[in-house]
Amino acid sequence: LLSEVVLSIVLYLLFRPVSKTLSLLAAVSRLIMTTIHGLNLLNYFFVLQLLGGSAILAVFEPSQVYALVSLFLEAHSYGFTIGVAFLVPHVLILGYLIFKSGYFPKVLGILFVAAGVGYLIDTIGLLLVPSYTTTPGLIAMVIAIAELAFPIWLLVKGVNTAGWEKRTLSAGSPQPLPQA
Repeated sequence: LLSEVVLSIVLYLLFRPVSKTLSLLAAVSRLIMTTIHGLNLLNYFFVLQLLGGSAILAVFEPSQVYALVSLFLEAHSYGFTIGVAFLVPHVLILGYLIFKSGYFPKVLGILFVAAGVGYLIDTIGLLLVPSYTTTPGLIAMVIAIAELAFPIWLLVKGVNTAGWEKRTLSAGSPQPLPQA
């Protein structure tokens, strides 16, 4: 969870020169997702309490314990999906910011927009269509390609510092990119 917070801040700072408002909206969206996912971990904690032999279990029949465990696991599944619903705007906005930035290839932005659409379809399916239980392969593939391409690009090529500095100066933030 801490890494999600750090990532939200780093992405905000990286894309603030493109659009301060959109960059902030993307960060807030991701932070909401992170908060939901953090709170959602309580469902796993409750499952562990039920299966760990807590003294309170003496009042429950084994079938009741099983029903409660199933309930908390199902609640976790829905909670995770609701969290991803807040990831959707983050990914769509990030795709736009990458595309417009001038310091990343536009294709990375297009991939992120496609991934955002995939997350949206998947989230709607999981929340509203009872028979929809797994992410279709094509959607998963698009999401995976985008989610892998960007960090690989950052590791191999990094940020086009000239493009970032140009964008930063034109946005009125005369802060040069730190040199390693």
